Amino acid sequence: STVAEGDSTAPVFTVTGASGETTLTFATNMYIHSIAVEYLPESTEVIDEANNFKEWLDNLAEEETVKDPESGDKIVKTVKTGTREYAGGNVTLVGQGETQFTVLTKAAGVVRDGEKHDGYKAGNRHATANEIPSIPKAGEGCCVEFESKVTGTFKVYFWSSSYLRVWDFDTSTGEKFGYNDSKTAADFYAFETKPGHTYVMSTTGATNNMA
Repeated sequence: STVAEGDSTAPVFTVTGASGETTLTFATNMYIHSIAVEYLPESTEVIDEANNFKEWLDNLAEEETVKDPESGDKIVKTVKTGTREYAGGNVTLVGQGETQFTVLTKAAGVVRDGEKHDGYKAGNRHATANEIPSIPKAGEGCCVEFESKVTGTFKVYFWSSSYLRVWDFDTSTGEKFGYNDSKTAADFYAFETKPGHTYVMSTTGATNNMA
């Protein structure tokens, strides 16, 4: 590997070459703010572009006008649980019992990715959300599942006073590979996906406020 560029005024280093171990050595003391790693194909051709998709629950919501004797008519937005198929994989919304996804008051009109969106929730979390033993089935508690068909990146926007936990399972065998947590009170979390894996996104016992 070779270092293509980098200077003291704009310390950005681009490393090119065959994949393998790369060591960065600094001649003096230095603070590193962040490291970003991006693997690029040898060709500049875009790979799996057709598998890209972006979906907001607002786009899936059905609106219904409900009469309230105290506050008057109000619009209730509901997103139905179940599986939706996309080119890159299947997204499954799981609720508690028969509960459907409705807007969580605290998460109404939050700004995500530069736009205002509502956050939705379908009852309480999975009964064993701290240590989910298997891929949750319908009715087993509020969570979102992504069954990946391609290698890529899944980015989920959410609202929470705590953090998001993402479990990794083998889709076919159900084997559990572990989990990763987002930062506390983050706006989104992005993670790598691989074919044959199902990722379960849920809150934990730390809080039940997530949408």
